[in-house]
Amino acid sequence: IQVQRLKFTSMRILHAIIFVCVILTVETIVMDIHSYYKAKSIFLANTKKLAYLAAKGSIDALRKGNMNAFQEILKSIRSKTVNIEEFSLANANGVIIFSSNSSAIGRRIEISNQTIFMNKHVLWIIPVRTTNYCIRCHLSWNVGDINSYFLVKVNLEELSEIKEYLQKKITMILLTLLTIIIVIKFAEIEMKKKRKFEKLSYIDPLTELYNRRFILENAESILENSKGITVMMIDIDHFKMVNDTYGHHCGDLVLKSIASCIKYSLRKEDLVVRYGGEEFLVIISNTDFNTSIKVGKRILENIRRTSVNCEKQKIRVTVSIGLVFTESSKAILPLIEEADRMMYQAKKEGRNRLKYKKI
Repeated sequence: IQVQRLKFTSMRILHAIIFVCVILTVETIVMDIHSYYKAKSIFLANTKKLAYLAAKGSIDALRKGNMNAFQEILKSIRSKTVNIEEFSLANANGVIIFSSNSSAIGRRIEISNQTIFMNKHVLWIIPVRTTNYCIRCHLSWNVGDINSYFLVKVNLEELSEIKEYLQKKITMILLTLLTIIIVIKFAEIEMKKKRKFEKLSYIDPLTELYNRRFILENAESILENSKGITVMMIDIDHFKMVNDTYGHHCGDLVLKSIASCIKYSLRKEDLVVRYGGEEFLVIISNTDFNTSIKVGKRILENIRRTSVNCEKQKIRVTVSIGLVFTESSKAILPLIEEADRMMYQAKKEGRNRLKYKKI
């Protein structure tokens, strides 16, 4: 039971590790994405502010008819590292009539939004409204109407690099997490295989009880923190005669029936072991001497009343039981040896009986 608990704990630890890794990964990705969009928001706000300031200076220069000032503003914008890549002026129909990029002149821009995001650029579209000063030269214009647009193209290369870095980082994090999960799952599969093989090595295939190997390899831990310990050695009387008379197939059915009868007579937490060919070992913890005697008698009586149907015949057997009780013990093997001696004493006295002893 303790071995099973240890393996169950190991499985829970593996699952906990996976859970923690997933939580940390999700948290890291969410924080990185949040940081990226926060940086993007700040970056766009700053470039938009610069774009509007540049547009305002340009508009003021144009309204005053100062083309030299306008040209100086364009040169200043292009020389400064404010990520403003292109500065253009479009008429009310969206046709570019002036631009820092000569190849853009004559191109028509769809004016549907004040912000247009392109591959690695953003285009700020700033409307220019008619003032009283404009009407002096353009009599058909009305004050407040949009007569043209300033187009400010901003390079988002820095944000693109940050985004690509973030994508690579997230990919690496996910690959690392996937690797951890695969390794842990592989370890879990190996642990399950090992547990299956151990179970097969500890379980008697016929009766499905623990076998002698289980007792020998776990002797030190079986009685840990146990009080009121009872050990019984149960041997089927004249079992060789059963095999000789009815055959080994019927003998196997008798063994399975006796194993079931013993388990039925005990609590779920009590341990039943097929110790030898026709020998069974019972270990009961946290009980008293009188109760253990009652349990031994119950096993004896239940087996007496049990019959096995085989080859159209009813087979009945009896057992000899040796019982040893102690208040506490750290070693199981000496108790097994003493129970074995008591069982042989029961056989000497005529079989089909219980012999018990308190030590």
